Amino acid sequence: MSEKPDLIITNGKWFHDGTGGNNHYDFKKGNYLYQCYITVLGTKDSAPANLTIYQNGKEILNQDAKIVPR
Repeated sequence: MSEKPDLIITNGKWFHDGTGGNNHYDFKKGNYLYQCYITVLGTKDSAPANLTIYQNGKEILNQDAKIVPR
């Protein structure tokens, strides 16, 4: 985590998903949409976060993610 990132995206839009506390952020850069889902209410096997990337509306990546404290 000490290396310089390849990509920095800012000015995301926050979305509240239902009443369980789960939420996600949408970040747009060019023809890419990055959706970062944060799992507050899930199962014991749920990842704390998930990243999905779309290019021109087509999903090109979907993977579990970690939340890294600042």
